[in-house]
Amino acid sequence: MTAASATTKQEQTVDAFLGGLVTLVQPRKGHRAGLEAALLQALVPSDAAGLAIDLGAGVGTVAFSVAARVSTLSVVGVELDADLVALGLQASRSRRMRASPDAFGWSPPTCRRTAIWRRVSRLAAGRQTSP
Repeated sequence: MTAASATTKQEQTVDAFLGGLVTLVQPRKGHRAGLEAALLQALVPSDAAGLAIDLGAGVGTVAFSVAARVSTLSVVGVELDADLVALGLQASRSRRMRASPDAFGWSPPTCRRTAIWRRVSRLAAGRQTSP
């Protein structure tokens, strides 16, 4: 089991982030949401529009925060660690979550035909302008 693995309730916590704007499910041990995620999501203007992709999303802290705060922005979170993705998906299904990204998931870089990459491609294509 990896340090980020959180398969039982004893190994994970449910935490309010940004004053309760976002509810996270995180591993009890290892990297947890903190000041860097709060600062990063704050850099996105509240009137931003288009597509934001959070690569290396972890449990989705930044992706969920931006999605909850900026309704005019399509947000996608991409993470390679399947354990962290499972926690992010668990949080996105929470009734306490005010908003969640348009897509959140795991995709090995060698397999670009997975659902998450198709979703990112569709979102990106819808936002591109003609040359």
